Amino acid sequence: MKNWLRRLCSTGMATAIIAATVLVPQAGVASEDRISTTRSVPGWVVPGWVGDLGTRTSTDLIPDTRPRSVTPRAYVAFGDSFAANPEMPLQVVGLATRQCLRGDQGYPERVGREVFDGDYTSYACNNATLGGTAGRGIIEMVHQAQTNGDIGPETQLVTLGVSGADDWNPQLGGLPDFGAFLGADNVTEDAWVTRMIPVMESIRQAAPNARVLFVGYPEIGDGRGGVCVINISDGINGSSDINLPVAVPVRIEELLDTINTHAAANEHLGYEFISTDVPGTGSCAHPSHQWVRSIIDLPGAGDGLRIPVHPTALGERAVADIIKEQL
Repeated sequence: MKNWLRRLCSTGMATAIIAATVLVPQAGVASEDRISTTRSVPGWVVPGWVGDLGTRTSTDLIPDTRPRSVTPRAYVAFGDSFAANPEMPLQVVGLATRQCLRGDQGYPERVGREVFDGDYTSYACNNATLGGTAGRGIIEMVHQAQTNGDIGPETQLVTLGVSGADDWNPQLGGLPDFGAFLGADNVTEDAWVTRMIPVMESIRQAAPNARVLFVGYPEIGDGRGGVCVINISDGINGSSDINLPVAVPVRIEELLDTINTHAAANEHLGYEFISTDVPGTGSCAHPSHQWVRSIIDLPGAGDGLRIPVHPTALGERAVADIIKEQL
């Protein structure tokens, strides 16, 4: 077992695994964009409509249409897969139907239920972007929320967590790399602000009286640039601190840290930055305080089939609590 782990770390296999895990689910759902009705299934929000999208290309974007709200929601959430965070079975449905599907225990859902008594809606979607080129754009989502009557002058809170899936490197021709290989080399402050300004203008126009929070990304790895491919422990209720995390440097943490830095430095654009980057809670942490899961967690946190390198249920709970403390 140890020889296999050493081989995994010493070759490019680990980097390839992380890249595939982050890239394939995200890029594959660049156009998973329609829920017209939903029904509840334990742990899921499942679409009641599945269209025939087989002839559509990967760049087709279908509006997130819903019955029009009588009055705007008190809280509206926008964000990428860290905010949507559906479990893997639901993720597969999204891949097949190209819909924006969301888990029912994400931080938008928790804040919406616990602070606003259910008067909320989430437009979080895998592969959502600031620029609207590599994946569905936040500005399009805001406009759709206006069309649906979900956002307006009565809206009190808007949360925004996005830009990790943007196409920051022009050499990739409009595709994101999620920092897996190229890190944050092209995520300059000027580039980030240039994309953020029109997003904030659209939110302010749609919800002029709302408090806007930019929710930063949590610690993704070991705090030193490494992300854990494998995290073996004695369980969330284990009696010891036995832990064997296998970390590899893939620069994802560098990308998200850079985004957090730019977001924190530019609150003058009209939002408040919410830091969720707590040391010792990333993919290499013991499951008792692991906010972001590894690719292979043994035995794991017991919180279902979560998307690798995305928040655990504990992480979603923690981020929701951080947001609630600021309200």
